[in-house]
Amino acid sequence: MDWVHCNKCFLKLQPELKMYVVECSHIFCETCVKRVSDTNKCLVCEKSGSFIAIGNDMTSSVQPFFIPLEMQIKKLLEIYQFQMKHRERLCQAQMQKYQFAKKELITYHHKLKGVSSENKIMRNMLLSNSRGPNTGAFITSTPSAMTDDSPCKSVISSIIPLTPMQDKSKQSGHSMPGYAQRLNNNYDGNTGGMPPLRNQPVIIS
Repeated sequence: MDWVHCNKCFLKLQPELKMYVVECSHIFCETCVKRVSDTNKCLVCEKSGSFIAIGNDMTSSVQPFFIPLEMQIKKLLEIYQFQMKHRERLCQAQMQKYQFAKKELITYHHKLKGVSSENKIMRNMLLSNSRGPNTGAFITSTPSAMTDDSPCKSVISSIIPLTPMQDKSKQSGHSMPGYAQRLNNNYDGNTGGMPPLRNQPVIIS
């Protein structure tokens, strides 16, 4: 501490000489302090204050002012490196969490797009199956009744033609065997003929 000196007589700090610092930050040697021991006023600014002996017994609030600057800078550098080291570790951990969350978000985004595409395809399939082809009408399970002029009947008629007997009976108006026909002959009770059959079924053995 070659810079420490008395602000009154400018005597530098010596091992056998005590120095005092006042609350106003002025420094005086022991000889100069004895001159104002009764008033406790600073010899420079004349402000009242307590005198603190410079040494190892100084309070923690005053002692740092007498520590060599290079030692304080070195200590501050160590403090800075210590704090930055832990700050970098925290930043790395947060960056790893961010990258993991980003990767998970991208994965779930692709899965959501795939599920949405599958849902759209299934919806289109359900809509196409619930409607008839071309017309857009809904398909029902009840078949429509066929008329006499239906294509199905025309096809069957063209495949299975009428037999000569069926064709002849159709033209002559006579009934085919196995079907009841009303007799047109006049019933004569005296001749003993058979009475006409009306609405009676004929049993063919």
